[in-house]
Amino acid sequence: MARVTFFLKDKKALSETAIDAYFFFKNQRMKMFTGMKIAPKLWDSEKQQVKRGATNQFIVNERLAKIKHDLEGIYHNLLNNHIPPTPALIKEKYQELTNYVPVKKEPTFFERFEEFLILSSSTKKVGTIKSYRTTLNHLKAFEGKTGVKITFDSIDSMFYDKFLHFLFNEHNKTANGKVVDGKKDEKGKVDIGLNSNTAGKSIKVLKTFLRYATENGFNEKMNFTKFKVLTEEATSVHITSEEIKKLIALDLSQNNRLDAVRDIFLLSCYIGLRYSDISRLKSENIQNGYISIQVIKTKEPLRIPLVPQARDILKKYEGKSLHIISNQRMNDYLKELAKLAKIDEPIQIITHKGAQRLEKLIPKYELISTHTGRRTFVTLSLEKGMRPETVMRITGHKDLKSFKKYIKITERVTEQELMRAWSE
Repeated sequence: MARVTFFLKDKKALSETAIDAYFFFKNQRMKMFTGMKIAPKLWDSEKQQVKRGATNQFIVNERLAKIKHDLEGIYHNLLNNHIPPTPALIKEKYQELTNYVPVKKEPTFFERFEEFLILSSSTKKVGTIKSYRTTLNHLKAFEGKTGVKITFDSIDSMFYDKFLHFLFNEHNKTANGKVVDGKKDEKGKVDIGLNSNTAGKSIKVLKTFLRYATENGFNEKMNFTKFKVLTEEATSVHITSEEIKKLIALDLSQNNRLDAVRDIFLLSCYIGLRYSDISRLKSENIQNGYISIQVIKTKEPLRIPLVPQARDILKKYEGKSLHIISNQRMNDYLKELAKLAKIDEPIQIITHKGAQRLEKLIPKYELISTHTGRRTFVTLSLEKGMRPETVMRITGHKDLKSFKKYIKITERVTEQELMRAWSE
């Protein structure tokens, strides 16, 4: 016996979802798009029609009734003419009857985001694409966990609040409430959710994507322009002259791995280059007491005089390359190295999850990374009396605002300069 049944594509949707038609006959099934949509709360699944009182009740129900009538009519007509009915044949006859022209399916929000990732990969750095992918994963997790269907039309101020709440409180919980990738604090308590800086990065990426979608005609709603990108200054450290001496004093004669890591890190402390640029150094970049290189980030050429300490390190590698590893592994090894050197001063970390303030103390070595070398160069150069503009010339900074982020003047130096200034 043949029958036509209508199902909602997503019966848990909070907004309108497609109504699909299924035609069952002789152990066969044919699915067909009706072109109609309805909100699940307005759909009567038992009666297979829109509930009474809905504004589009009669239009939708009449359309569904006609589809049912046409499909059953085509099926019985084929039987009467002794033609075996098949899904493909019924669909073909239905299209002939209704002058149906297939409509190209509009890509979903996530499909557009994937397209954006592919197009961006030819012009953006690997790290940027990685942050785009992370945001896409957060959005998919949000939809899966909350049931809120993400479309271009659904992204408004309420979505913004719900998405931030998810990032702050739910992002690393599974559907059954278990925590995945949760980090433990010093008391062993699992930390759930992202801090304001990390959540803010996702909002920033989302705005970038929505701007792209608007410019290309995929998005018409402009609510996203009012989304606030949360930011706060992250805790960063430099190492002191005394701590550099601790690193140098370590006996690593039996540990080639950490010895190579120490050399590269100290080189960064002495010349101020980013790790991405140090990793590209070749013999032709080192001539007549200078390093000459075009930096990756700004594509600007830099010519840096080599101080004696830097020359000694590079001399050790004459005729062979620096032992370069991935940035992540380098960061892991640096923490191990700094812990071994007892660079463990307690550092207070203050972060926020929205309005919630979080404080904790961690040993300094946990904050040391490849970028600490560049920050150390800036801070120690200023402590030794170099003018800011001279240091900026070496590091390649173009404006004082970005340069100031690297300056970490110690209390000791502040006291020395104050006393020297007022003792004359």
